Amino acid sequence: MFIEGMKDLSSTVTIIPYKNWKKISTGLTKISNKGWKFYSPNYDILVDSPFEIGNQKLFYFTAAGIKHTIAMYGYGNYSIDKLIKDMTKIIETETSIVNENPNKEYLFIIHNLNKRSGGLEHLNSCTLDVNRWTYKPESSYLRFLSLVAHEYFHLWNVKRIRPITLGPFNYDKENYTYLLWEMEGVTSYYSTLTMRRAGFLSPKKYLNIIANRYIPTIENQPGNQIQSAANASFDAWIKAYKPNENSYNTTISYYTKGYILGMLLDLKIIHNTKGKRSYDDVLRYLYHEYYKKKNRGFTDKEYIEAVEKTAGENLEDFFNKYVYGTAKINYNKYFNYAGLELIDQPSPNPKPLLGINLKKNKEN
Repeated sequence: MFIEGMKDLSSTVTIIPYKNWKKISTGLTKISNKGWKFYSPNYDILVDSPFEIGNQKLFYFTAAGIKHTIAMYGYGNYSIDKLIKDMTKIIETETSIVNENPNKEYLFIIHNLNKRSGGLEHLNSCTLDVNRWTYKPESSYLRFLSLVAHEYFHLWNVKRIRPITLGPFNYDKENYTYLLWEMEGVTSYYSTLTMRRAGFLSPKKYLNIIANRYIPTIENQPGNQIQSAANASFDAWIKAYKPNENSYNTTISYYTKGYILGMLLDLKIIHNTKGKRSYDDVLRYLYHEYYKKKNRGFTDKEYIEAVEKTAGENLEDFFNKYVYGTAKINYNKYFNYAGLELIDQPSPNPKPLLGINLKKNKEN
């Protein structure tokens, strides 16, 4: 909800906390030390700034020259010293990609709950909902760190490096884009790449994630032959979050497909430039050219031009086949660039499967 014609006006938010709640965590600027008043320069930033109000535990650390705060709600099996050490590695690894962290401060709001993990990015903060026991054993903890890497990377890719339709937003209607596969899928690719670069994943574990998780997820889903990555992005409003019994057969996730496409483009650029450039350079170009210089998002055409400029090659065939089309991906063409080969073989322990999933009807 907003007042028409007033989205560009600044505002002040005054918080009157409930009973014994003593702490407020938000990305908005505090106006003074007297009372809890916060300043927002416009409506977009106001609604993009969550508040955590209560008695959360607060932890502070500096990474990449930026002050970071962790607002931790709920108990869990975490070690704050280990979290700060490992999150610092992720932050500094990702900051080195664009070579600039645009924030002066950043806030992690972490909810330790009895549920699966998920997160949401904001301009200078993120919220992470995780299972309270996610911090041990190591396999579970690494998934948590990957979530941190994903949401933190969004402060560049999505919040600043973004399609022109994704901000300032039109709150009167849906905001369609064919580029969610890049915004979310490439961010997922970089979360794994960050884990590798920061030393959390060995080369073998890194390749196993690609070969045994992402590629099978794409190639074993019938919808991959029906819906393109671009259409999966565009149809997010009506299909991605409103699945039905036939979605598996007719749709694909722009997260997983975008992950693979980002990896292929990265390999293509590295190969074409003999290692002098990578997808990092695409991100740096988009950040400086559109966010900093032109202060806007980019069109689909401008995004493709940025990738082609970095790769030094016309990539019309790639985008037509794999982004806007559903052609079967020639993985080994790209893996061979890195001296790798993907071997497609049956599972050693196949399970009988009818291709039917049963789910209890909530109404019953």
